Amino acid sequence: MKKFMVVCLFLHFTLESCYKALPEPKNATLPEITTVGANTFGCLANDLVWQNDGNRKGPYSSTIKNEVFSLFYLYQKKDNAVLRIYGQMTYSNTDQQLSIDIYNKDLLKTGTFPISSASFEDFLKSKKYDFIDTLNPPLVKIIKLDTISKIASGTFEGNIYTKNKLEKMTIKNGRFDVKLK
Repeated sequence: MKKFMVVCLFLHFTLESCYKALPEPKNATLPEITTVGANTFGCLANDLVWQNDGNRKGPYSSTIKNEVFSLFYLYQKKDNAVLRIYGQMTYSNTDQQLSIDIYNKDLLKTGTFPISSASFEDFLKSKKYDFIDTLNPPLVKIIKLDTISKIASGTFEGNIYTKNKLEKMTIKNGRFDVKLK
């Protein structure tokens, strides 16, 4: 038992030493709204700046080999087109992810669409928001969708809730300008 405790302590301190604290940004801002495939993704999540620049920089990122930690793609599923935008918080010392899915047959053109599913997870706080009110869903406005250059750009906003709907995450001023995979 004593050896087991020593091994556990050794592992704890070894893993803890892998953690490299990142300085919190001063005056963090959202990325500009652009339409050039700049691979930007950000919003205000409960009035705090949340953004992804394509690189994982969370507490345990130094232990992860694949540094690119964002995903943007468009594909056909039955009668609907599907746009998925997923990213990990990258400007601060957190471990959060945000994903948005839109399923719509008219998605291959610009316009405003209800978000079909969304998820905001904070792994350090073990908190997950992934319930959408179907009577008042979050919305995404596609301002550019170029399937030749593989660029999708737009804005989004709305509320997502915990499963029991006791807590709400308000997403405002969301924007993305991504190269699709």
